[in-house]
Amino acid sequence: MAPIEENNFKYLKIKLGKEQLRGAEEFLEKQSVKYINELAIKEKAKEIYDLMKGFRVKNSHRKKCALIAVDEIINACEYNRVESYNTDWWEKVKKEINKL
Repeated sequence: MAPIEENNFKYLKIKLGKEQLRGAEEFLEKQSVKYINELAIKEKAKEIYDLMKGFRVKNSHRKKCALIAVDEIINACEYNRVESYNTDWWEKVKKEINKL
């Protein structure tokens, strides 16, 4: 018996036309890229937060220091006229740090 994923793909191929199938594949690809980006944001927030341990910062101040570091990155991006999507990404990292 074929794996479930292969059976699902065959079913989709039969039920959907080529254009619809291509659209479904593009949608799934965008969703996986979005998911990977969200993971990267969370990982970067945790990484910066954890880096503050190396500076012997009190636990109570670690979040504030991490936020200051990200603010400096954003300021550098704006100063160097880096594309806005980059600063938007760092703003999302700040939000994740606030959740820690």
